Amino acid sequence: MSQLTVEIEDTFANVLELAANNDLDEFKRFVGQNPVAIDEVGDWYGRKKVIEQRTPLMVAATYGSLDVLRFIINHSSADVNRFCGIDKTTALHCAASGGSLNAIEAVKSFFLLVLIGTVLMLMAIDQLMLLLPLTNSLM
Repeated sequence: MSQLTVEIEDTFANVLELAANNDLDEFKRFVGQNPVAIDEVGDWYGRKKVIEQRTPLMVAATYGSLDVLRFIINHSSADVNRFCGIDKTTALHCAASGGSLNAIEAVKSFFLLVLIGTVLMLMAIDQLMLLLPLTNSLM
């Protein structure tokens, strides 16, 4: 009797599934081969039992997949404020409403990202303020 081998081609749905399952190693492998997939929008059969437009970050946030979520935040230029679907959902919405055991940690990850961005912006403004007296004295 011969064995039947079936090779399944990687599809975008797979990266969403990897994000939902918090499979960081396979997620990294997939986006290593398909870099644009890290911030692509795709169809996801969500918890509401309907097809929703979601990014891997949104799916990871929904299911509390902290390893994948933090990888996307820290190693890509994925827009954490991106919204999609008719409900205009963002990853933060997904984290807060997903109901996972890691929901609070997922939300904290987003707030930490915003906090870091705010601190960096304030530091830049502070540096600019130091240059203003110098600029005014040259005029």
